[in-house]
Amino acid sequence: MQSMSTRIFNFALYTALAACCVVVLLLVQQNRDLKEQLYTVSPAAAGGLHVGDRLPELAVREIDGAASRLQFGPDTDTVIMLFTTTCSTCTTNLDNWRQLYAQQGDSYQFVAISADQPEATRTYAERNALPFRVVLPEDPAFFGSMYGVDRVPVTIVAGPDGRVKEIRQGLLEEPSAAADLPALGAP
Repeated sequence: MQSMSTRIFNFALYTALAACCVVVLLLVQQNRDLKEQLYTVSPAAAGGLHVGDRLPELAVREIDGAASRLQFGPDTDTVIMLFTTTCSTCTTNLDNWRQLYAQQGDSYQFVAISADQPEATRTYAERNALPFRVVLPEDPAFFGSMYGVDRVPVTIVAGPDGRVKEIRQGLLEEPSAAADLPALGAP
């Protein structure tokens, strides 16, 4: 026959084991829910980025190598310019992006995201005297899957909540970027 202290110990042990099982089951369910949210957020899963999609905050590297984040809001729309250093259309579009920045730089947060290596991006930004923030995605595979962009240049306007308001692939309209301002959500 077991002593009273042994029975109390066994009861406490079984209770702790049952509590651990409940916690594990809750964590498994939470993990499933988070994975489902992650995969349903992905614009790439829907065949590309669309107006109304919510962009996630993005871990990025500044061109000086500092770790940072691309964050939205709280009260400002964000103009995101996606480019590569070897894309001739991107280089042609720089004048349009500069004009847009010169006219609306106080009204928007401007961020250029490069799909290239850090050194090539740094050299390109310096050579072209880019006046806006230039960053590189910390995890290019995650960036590619979440932003779902397969061609550059792309100009995206996202609201303070990260929801896409406008997407423009290729060159902004000619003769000037000013013609695109209403379409790009200019105030």
